[in-house]
Amino acid sequence: MQPSTNFSLTLKAYWDAKGLSARLFDSSMARDNATYMIKGPMGKSLGVKRHGTHLAFAAGTGAITFMDMAAYVARFVMGETDEKEAINIGEDFKFTYYVTYFNEEQSVGLRLLRLLKELNSKHFDLVIRLSSQKSPRWDEKWIASILPPTCEKLWICGTPVMNDVFESAFHALGPKYPYLKDLEVVQVL
Repeated sequence: MQPSTNFSLTLKAYWDAKGLSARLFDSSMARDNATYMIKGPMGKSLGVKRHGTHLAFAAGTGAITFMDMAAYVARFVMGETDEKEAINIGEDFKFTYYVTYFNEEQSVGLRLLRLLKELNSKHFDLVIRLSSQKSPRWDEKWIASILPPTCEKLWICGTPVMNDVFESAFHALGPKYPYLKDLEVVQVL
């Protein structure tokens, strides 16, 4: 296979924000043959720790936010990381991914996540919620029932409504779970 300078991007256009995705879609629809130079890395790291429990909660396209982490854990579990990479996951490291979609047809990355779960690794767990199946909503009572006693990192990437529900629940549950004060919320518009 020959090296290529071409690659594909999958983007969701946030038209109201008029950010990068909206500009790329405008350019594509205008067929203006624009050229973009993207420098990286962009944004901040998830700040993953070598040890302990890591929780992520995502909804819809917000699931994409943690796919690279799931893929990294999959590579580790399958023994496909080199020595330098492998030392980043300790014996007691665990990533639990809670993800909700409207239905399976509208899911993003669900097949990859299910394949990783099928590896039955102590380093990964997956909890799927499908709205179309009338699954219980993620509310304060549910959140309280699944939070572990300790947690190294916790992230949320959902709709504004979902993020508000979690913020309110974490405020109420904060005295019982002190790690909630270090909450990372990744807002998806």
